[in-house]
Amino acid sequence: MREAMLALLAACTIAATCTCSGAEEIRREFDETFEVSEGVALHLRHGDGDAVLVPWEKDEIRVEVIFHADVRGFGFHDGFDFDVDFRQSGDIVEVVGKEPGMTMVGFFATTYHDYHYTVHAPPYAVLRLSGDDGDVSVEGWRADIECELDDGDLELHDVHCPRVRIMIEDGTVRAEDLACDLKLEGDDGDVSLRRGDLAPCWISVNDGDVFLGGCEGEIGVRVDDGDVSLDDVRSPRIDIRGADGDIDVSLAGDPGFDLDISTDDGDVDVKLAAGLSADFRIDVDDGRIHVELSELLDFVQGEGRASGVIGSGGASIRIRTNDGDVSLREL
Repeated sequence: MREAMLALLAACTIAATCTCSGAEEIRREFDETFEVSEGVALHLRHGDGDAVLVPWEKDEIRVEVIFHADVRGFGFHDGFDFDVDFRQSGDIVEVVGKEPGMTMVGFFATTYHDYHYTVHAPPYAVLRLSGDDGDVSVEGWRADIECELDDGDLELHDVHCPRVRIMIEDGTVRAEDLACDLKLEGDDGDVSLRRGDLAPCWISVNDGDVFLGGCEGEIGVRVDDGDVSLDDVRSPRIDIRGADGDIDVSLAGDPGFDLDISTDDGDVDVKLAAGLSADFRIDVDDGRIHVELSELLDFVQGEGRASGVIGSGGASIRIRTNDGDVSLREL
């Protein structure tokens, strides 16, 4: 009896302080502008909203936010709203989306019809971006970028800056015309990079494919479960570590290159531009080795291994795989 009375009292308290909801629509729009100068940094926490960053020539940062959501369900809740904190302190502009949170009894579902941030800023502004499920697009930037996403995609285009740092849990990264020192760490998602001048580049992905096309600079790739494809690359050093996936490398040419590939379970196919010279060694545990080169000297092939000199030698190619075939040939 005492427990029943306490439950009844709690229900009456909820009914007196909360609102019964069938359907509720929330519309919010924000537009803030900050005067800035060289050395400014933008810290944007956009949560589940998409963020588009566009450069302009003004010494101002303008942030426009649109939030439109439907809340449907039954029961009681103590309020459901959206707000954005805008702050400027010295050389830091901070924008934080305060997404709806509430105490509820019953069942509620939120549908986001439109939730995005549009940022116009001078390209010298350093970017610090943090999101959950929202996608990010950055174009024409010239200052450092740090981006951390949970479940969202990232697109970079025409980004020429000293440094780019990316941490992504479950999303795709696509970049084109990228010139920077790049470090990318991902959990579950693909990476595609076209036309990059990288000094250097380090990509680490647990579950996803990695593609680099038309890139230059030092390249390091680690993939646990996924394929790695490097097409038309020019690099003094390429280091690839794989576990379960195929590796395909096409070298455009660099007389002093160093190629080191190691994988556990996957095939390796390396294609060399005509005229490249290198010393090579291939080791396999359970797989076949196929070498097809026109200028081949001192070629030795035995059980699970092969070595030789291509042209005049000098550069280095090392390939190791436990369970997979290896092919070394010309383009």
